[in-house]
Amino acid sequence: MTDLSTDIADQSTNRFSDTFALRSTSPGLSYSLLDPEAVGTFLSHPIVCFPQLRVALSGKGFPLSAYVEDRRLGTQSVNDGVSASAVAVLIGRGATATIDSLKNFSAPVWRICERLTADTSLTATATAYDTPPGKPGLTPHTDEEDVIVLQTSGTKRWVVHGAQKLDVAAGAGFPFKDQVAAVEPFLMAPGDAFFMPAGTPHVATATDQLSVHTTFSVERPHMKDALADVMTNSAKTSPEPQTLVPWGFTDAHAARLLGATSWGLTAVLREPSNKLSPFATWGRLSSPVVDVSLNTTLETDETNDRFALRFPEFTMKVGGEVGQQLVRLSLDSPTRMQLDDTREMREVLFHLIGRGALIVQAVSDR
Repeated sequence: MTDLSTDIADQSTNRFSDTFALRSTSPGLSYSLLDPEAVGTFLSHPIVCFPQLRVALSGKGFPLSAYVEDRRLGTQSVNDGVSASAVAVLIGRGATATIDSLKNFSAPVWRICERLTADTSLTATATAYDTPPGKPGLTPHTDEEDVIVLQTSGTKRWVVHGAQKLDVAAGAGFPFKDQVAAVEPFLMAPGDAFFMPAGTPHVATATDQLSVHTTFSVERPHMKDALADVMTNSAKTSPEPQTLVPWGFTDAHAARLLGATSWGLTAVLREPSNKLSPFATWGRLSSPVVDVSLNTTLETDETNDRFALRFPEFTMKVGGEVGQQLVRLSLDSPTRMQLDDTREMREVLFHLIGRGALIVQAVSDR
């Protein structure tokens, strides 16, 4: 069976060539990911609010009074709630509804975003665009992010000018010059997807029915930010970046230094994040047998049958059998542990999972 998250992740491999690429996946799975009824469900969700939901016509946003209302949440009142019925009226008038942070409301979308985040080491987000028949979604523009577009319902006609990709990506309107207007449009139906690098001019127009497409976006940091991160990290481990600059040091001197440094400057965009949500992992502690893996480094010391567990951000002291098992973990990760009638071990693991130090997998899950 086709795995939509795998297909979308495969599409992201086109980022290495930084060129536009079109392909197709399962129409049925794509439609079930976000059909018009699902869009209506999202719009009616009591915690959907502006600016997560925006409505625009011909690129111009409607005033908030047209679709935003006061709403009661728990014991508090909020003034940025969304009226689904008002949004429907505006879509009927030709407007496009844009829903950001879509992964917060859809488990399948969340799984796709998590897969992209794992594959790219950058945070992936998802946005849905709901466009009425015969209308453009937005005016011609470029995006700051690399984007994978997936058509889920209806059809859209796209014009994408990959040859005119901007070197410095910016999320902005784009004048439809003669060479852009001459680009041959292509039709997207449910299951069709394409990768589009940041800075690529494009525009999309729905055809003869309500059209829904979803974008999965990954924003790369600017080079200046990547270099700043590398300089900061290098200064922690190498003495050379910490030395005083000579008198008369200029930008030209700095540029030459970056090109001939002895401390191995490498422009790494971003390190993968190992921080995991503990909630699902905590539930695995109910299993009698678990496999426990380190999610960080661990050093241990033993004094009088007491063990000091030294993690990068904190230290924990434990004793007895619990300490011995965790010391074993520092030598052999993953380690299988029996949790029958070992309340102390469960409590220690619970704490370490919450601090992001461990990954625990129930043996029955493997």
